[in-house]
Amino acid sequence: MLSTHTPVTIERSLGPEDAPQLVDRYGTYDWWADCGETELRRALAATDEAVAVRDEESGDLVAAARVLTDYLSPARGSRRLRRT
Repeated sequence: MLSTHTPVTIERSLGPEDAPQLVDRYGTYDWWADCGETELRRALAATDEAVAVRDEESGDLVAAARVLTDYLSPARGSRRLRRT
């Protein structure tokens, strides 16, 4: 278990090859019950951005996130999102 002082590394290279570690990390949660390694590999392969947080000393995966984006930011007032 991580303490609040455990150094971590943040990686932007989470990919299909990391699926087994994700299954190990989250497999005991009820909301994860219907997600297998095959589905997870497919999801990661189709994800533009995925982030892994690893314990800096052990390299163990402690958290992960998939980012769903179209690379446009309505908060920045993208002209491509505005209708005229």
